[in-house]
Amino acid sequence: MLLRLLPVTLVLCSCQTYDFEHVDPIAIAVSRADFDRSGVAPRPNLFLLVDKSGSMNLAADDSVASCAACATPAGCPATCPTRWKELTSAMTRFLTDSGAAVHLGMVPFPAADEKQSTQACTASALPDIDTRGVPLNVADDSDEASMRTSAVAVSNALTSIKPYGGTPTGASLQSLLAYQPLAPRLGRQSYVLLLTDGLPNCNAALDPSTCSCTSTDRPCLNGPFNECLDQSGTAAQALALKAAGITTIVVGFGRETNSTAGRQTLEQLALAGGFVRTCASDADCGGGPGDTCSTTATDNCGRQVQACSQQFFQATNATQLGAALTRIRESVNCGNVCDFLLPAVPQSELMVSVSIDGQPVAPGPDSWRYLAPLEGDKPLVRFVDTGAWCQRLKSTPGDKPLTVELLVVTPL
Repeated sequence: MLLRLLPVTLVLCSCQTYDFEHVDPIAIAVSRADFDRSGVAPRPNLFLLVDKSGSMNLAADDSVASCAACATPAGCPATCPTRWKELTSAMTRFLTDSGAAVHLGMVPFPAADEKQSTQACTASALPDIDTRGVPLNVADDSDEASMRTSAVAVSNALTSIKPYGGTPTGASLQSLLAYQPLAPRLGRQSYVLLLTDGLPNCNAALDPSTCSCTSTDRPCLNGPFNECLDQSGTAAQALALKAAGITTIVVGFGRETNSTAGRQTLEQLALAGGFVRTCASDADCGGGPGDTCSTTATDNCGRQVQACSQQFFQATNATQLGAALTRIRESVNCGNVCDFLLPAVPQSELMVSVSIDGQPVAPGPDSWRYLAPLEGDKPLVRFVDTGAWCQRLKSTPGDKPLTVELLVVTPL
């Protein structure tokens, strides 16, 4: 932006005198940012919260008589792969295919390992992300090498885990509320992908003598951990994450999650998490009891879609789990293409100029507004989702992007 000073001639007549008040000149800086933007959305955050409880040592398909007695990997024949083996097999393929599609991170729960029997109910906490899991990738979308490196790290971390412990799902979800990299910003959506083979327990506040029990073959209070079903408490944590802008996706894996109590519990958790499971036919919904493609909904990208009547995914083997993970990857690759990062912090919206393909665009309820930065974040211009400009950005093909120019005037 060029500021031109026009010459001014001042004529003094007669003998009059004039007192001029001294005014310091105002020095300003003009910062500029240009974006080529199309309907391709920022790649989302997908943080894996993986259940590594002791029941993962059971056979994935224990409906087969020869597999029903498998309790540990050593006790299962080759024809009876364990749940953990099937999960890691499906995840390896998913991570290989998804390395550059999403920003990945992972933490297993519980934090206890096979040598910590007294800590069987210890939920995963933020420090465990660095020591037992993989921090969420925070690179730019253009840095695909970094994203793929994170995917490999997640795969390696999963294959090194030995399942043990209870299922403190609620407390593990709660810990992620304070995980700053998951906070959604700049149009990038954030998801927690919960992979679990059992029902949530380990809530010491529940009374073993009166609660519903996740165990069917022993008293509810078993040794070091409480096996009361923590259905409502866990759903409350998913709801808190959703309120913070983080969607929880629920995948059930194993016999317990396919029982009546299991389906009810995981459905409550999935509804609280806010993820919409899209479909084109009943076959996309997996064919579970009453799970049909029969609901009209707005999906996680803001589109009107058909949705399954059941919002959590159910799988019993690596093939089914792989199919669910593929649908999840396809569903989460969207975001707000109408968010733009400003190159500087203006004093007000009046100090921001916006144009698209050279055409000035004024702020307003149907065009754009300025969002002041939160702590640790950066200022944004956000085009209104229902406005004509945002809709045009969303429908612009990737090979013919619109050029959005942002100018910010700030005092020096």
